[in-house]
Amino acid sequence: AASIAEWERQHSPLRLPNDYKAFLLSSDGLLLRWSVLHCRQRLPIGHMHLARLADLRPVPDSAFLTATGERRPELPSEAQLRAVELDARTSSGRVCLLYAGGEGRAQVWFQDASCSWSFVASSFVDYFRLMVLHRG
Repeated sequence: AASIAEWERQHSPLRLPNDYKAFLLSSDGLLLRWSVLHCRQRLPIGHMHLARLADLRPVPDSAFLTATGERRPELPSEAQLRAVELDARTSSGRVCLLYAGGEGRAQVWFQDASCSWSFVASSFVDYFRLMVLHRG
């Protein structure tokens, strides 16, 4: 709990959602990989990853803008947007907690390699369930 409070102090005004804090209190991140053995060669077929608390990084404000400096149209229209990377290990983009409005209320969004954002889940726990259901 002290490390979560310290992270929030360092990254103020960001506050981690309560469901994500509960996850961090039981598991500081997650990395689960699976593969198959085919012709004596191990082939990776999936993984699930959530960053450790120490590896959570705020997303720069420029990630919310188009090349012309306007807000990306797919994002919520609230005045202030902030985001924190939950998983930056995917080869096709990154999974983020996106704060639109209240700093303790965050949704999960995916930013792909073209910098476009897509809504994934309304809360961390909903995202976690989706991740487990779809095996990553």
